Amino acid sequence: MIELVGEVVMRTEMTAFLSAAQARGCRVQVGSDMLFALFHTTAPGWQLLRGALMVTSGTVAYMSLRLVPVGDFTAILMLVPLAITVLAAPLLRERVPALTWWPVAGGFAGALIVIRPEGSDFQGAMLLPLALVLINALYQIVTSKMVKTEDPGTMHFYTGLTALVFGTLALPWSWAPMATWQLGALVALMGVFGSLGHYVMIQAYHRAPASRLRPYMYAQIDFATLAGWIVFGYAPDVWTVVGVALIAVCGALGVRVRQG
Repeated sequence: MIELVGEVVMRTEMTAFLSAAQARGCRVQVGSDMLFALFHTTAPGWQLLRGALMVTSGTVAYMSLRLVPVGDFTAILMLVPLAITVLAAPLLRERVPALTWWPVAGGFAGALIVIRPEGSDFQGAMLLPLALVLINALYQIVTSKMVKTEDPGTMHFYTGLTALVFGTLALPWSWAPMATWQLGALVALMGVFGSLGHYVMIQAYHRAPASRLRPYMYAQIDFATLAGWIVFGYAPDVWTVVGVALIAVCGALGVRVRQG
């Protein structure tokens, strides 16, 4: 007598064969082929869009960091949670409480203090991080939407594949040899940390609502400012500190309002 029936399928699901075996009193076991499961997606268009947004985000971030101090760059990037709040209403059809718009306005005011568009220190390059805020917000909204139906590993795979294709196509116009092997090692290390960071972010969105995760983003300001100080010798002035603090406080208030 057959006591155990198993079947390897493209994704973990009860097939007609397993259902029939179970109806006859057999114990069943489902196992998916990891390679097939990695390739399987129900939303190829969304996968391509998410990958394209990630590539664009990385390109604009690179251009920004070449011209903008890392502390200022990260402070402006902390507008992403507030931008997600603004875009969530039309794109995700989420209800945004009226009080939420005050923290959004305050966060934008903080960004203006950091970049000081009328000040003598203003550079047009400061607009690059603002563009990155919009791109990054769209990227995270797409991620939040896709985790409801897509496997985190599959999302990570297709995002990396899209980046590989676009990056390869751009090589003839952008490739420059590494000056030293240490620089090449740093670039490789950056790729490893970036890949791990994106995968952990997908897992986080898979396990918790976006509103619960957004406050953790503001810890980046402290780390980035400290890194900019230690590594690049950039010490933020008083107005930059004021703007950073205003962005962080308004971001936390925005999350608090949304959570009721």
